[in-house]
Amino acid sequence: MLDWPGRLAILLTLLPAALRLLRTRSLLRHIDDPALPERLARRNLAGAAFGMVVALEIVLWPRFALATVPLLILLFALAGWPLRRALFSESWSFPSYLWFYVRLVLAIYGFWIALIWSAFLTNLNGTRAWAVAVVVGVALLLWNEHYGRVLRVILRTKPIATPRLVDRFNAIIAKTTVTPPDVEYVDMRGGTFVNALAVPDSRRPAVLFTSTLLERFDDDEVEAIFAHEVAHLEHYNPAYLKRRRAIGVVMILLTVFIRPLVQSVAPSYEGALVIWPLVVLIFMAVRGGHKQKHETESDLRSAALTGNPEVMVRALIKLYEMMKMPRRLDPSIEANASHPSLARRIQAIRAASGAVAAALPEPVSFRNASTSVTLHADRLIWNEGDVTTYTLAYSALDELRIEPDAKGTMRLVASDPAGRKWTMPLEREDVARAQAALNLVDTQLRPSPAAVSKWVMFGRIAALLCAVIAIGAMQFASLVVAALAAIKFERPLVLAAGVAGLTGGLLALRDGPQPQFAWMLILSALLLLFVASRDKREIASHATWRFVGLVGVLALLLLIPIALARGDILETHQAARAWPGAVVFSLAFAVATMTRPEPKWKAAALAAVITAGVSVGMSSTNTLDALLGDQFLVDVDAVEPEPLTRTPDAEVKVDFYAGEVLLSPSGLAVAVMGGEEQEQAIQVGKPGEPLKEFRGSAALFIDDRRLLVLDSSPGKTGLQLWTSMRSR
Repeated sequence: MLDWPGRLAILLTLLPAALRLLRTRSLLRHIDDPALPERLARRNLAGAAFGMVVALEIVLWPRFALATVPLLILLFALAGWPLRRALFSESWSFPSYLWFYVRLVLAIYGFWIALIWSAFLTNLNGTRAWAVAVVVGVALLLWNEHYGRVLRVILRTKPIATPRLVDRFNAIIAKTTVTPPDVEYVDMRGGTFVNALAVPDSRRPAVLFTSTLLERFDDDEVEAIFAHEVAHLEHYNPAYLKRRRAIGVVMILLTVFIRPLVQSVAPSYEGALVIWPLVVLIFMAVRGGHKQKHETESDLRSAALTGNPEVMVRALIKLYEMMKMPRRLDPSIEANASHPSLARRIQAIRAASGAVAAALPEPVSFRNASTSVTLHADRLIWNEGDVTTYTLAYSALDELRIEPDAKGTMRLVASDPAGRKWTMPLEREDVARAQAALNLVDTQLRPSPAAVSKWVMFGRIAALLCAVIAIGAMQFASLVVAALAAIKFERPLVLAAGVAGLTGGLLALRDGPQPQFAWMLILSALLLLFVASRDKREIASHATWRFVGLVGVLALLLLIPIALARGDILETHQAARAWPGAVVFSLAFAVATMTRPEPKWKAAALAAVITAGVSVGMSSTNTLDALLGDQFLVDVDAVEPEPLTRTPDAEVKVDFYAGEVLLSPSGLAVAVMGGEEQEQAIQVGKPGEPLKEFRGSAALFIDDRRLLVLDSSPGKTGLQLWTSMRSR
């Protein structure tokens, strides 16, 4: 029978699949919609629930994870299977489909999953942790060294031997300096997956195709895709790969050995390692931070190698259409994506080649109620009733696309770098006409959208982590600001949350009884500040500034108890000590408002900094000693600890953290009680001899030969009497 955590884990496992099944049924009703790719690309609750449930089950219920996570993957894939069959008309079976994508994820991301998981595998005691770290470290080092070959084995690739294609590939390679790669394909066995992949390796690089691509693209298009992948191999030259491999080795060694090292040197700080998987994820993001730029460069290099840019354009359009991907993306999604949108890829290729795209032959108009939009060859005119008219050049827009709203109604959306956004619902019969018009004008948009930072996902995780740790550190002001940043993740609030966490951590180090939580809070705050430094957005929403204003109001409220002290030094010190949130909120408000250019906000930020400084000063015991003399207090010499140098008469060794040690009246026997992780373990014996282990929640020596043990478990409580280390 499962206990309540097990039942809850199973219930959560069903949730993502249920949400995806609802979405599948909704999308099947729009299978012939000309805007179906936009509907498929819309952010959905099912995907977010999948990631959240996987994380919860691994962190909260690791003993069930080996069963619940595979079950979750199976049910989630099964819920989306009817939609996939309708989209691609595939002939493979569901087990074949599931097995392929499991292998694909393992091949591409398996190393990183194993690296993050290794931080949990070494959560053992003593020499076992070091032994597991060595074994896992060696396995990861070998995987890192032979990543490309492992990937090809997992995907079961086969060489391409078609003479006409081999000749074309050799002609492309002859124009470059790369080591001739192995060119192979993955047999999809009736599935539809259109893609190609460059596999860099200093000794044996490769270019991989899926059989779907080879079957459905003509030779010119296959050659253009091959040239694109060869451009990636040019970028990942031997010197670059050597540096990348060395950095990977360092990250592997840090990840597998950090827990045993902390356990040996500073076990009280082991809890801070909860932040390490996030460090690995951020390392992955930094490592792939320029991938989108490399995709554009590879598109241009492909056009140069083949000498025919329009073939690359044609191949990209065909690929996106086959995989049901939208041509235009939400700027926030595009900034986080590994590839630019198709519209911007075409724009870059044609700009580099000097080709001129076909213009819109005549204006196209759309109307809904009092709003109308007219698309011209180089601009759009947006009328909102008889009140406001906007004339917007395409080159001044970040986005111009069609997207579904929360109810599924398609709407035309436009936005500019200043944060202005216009939307208008479209009639069903206008959607296809709008798509055709946008295909002719979308390459005139701004080359790079002013979108949100690609660090948002990691930043939100860091903010939530900061909020959770702030609870353990008893820094509730830091918790409030971190929660606000997680809700509205924009640069002023992220900076405020980082400074609030850092300030709260330092105050917890000064005042708190548990310094490990303080250090964990400081580390999570530093991660937030790092994310804020990567966010280049200059525009913040009104909601963000309302949250910043709320932080300022909270700072003023917490200053009231300090002000009520009316200048009495002792009462002011006690109030400042009792309300540290005044310092946290004041500094958070100051750093957020410093990003505003107006002089009045600069002055408010300066006042908040001065207020925080005075509050910190008054809460210090050094300030109290300097300002308030007490005749009952006198200086005394510091107590110097004296180490024990005598050789022990006997030693007792246990392989777990001891929670309590009991000695018999004459010290002839010892009982060691387990700590939190081994709370039902008791080891008993004579010092210097092997101890015997048994279960129990409490124990008491009657004399040197007899031990009374209390064994409490659900449903029963018993007493045992142990005599001369034997149960009776």
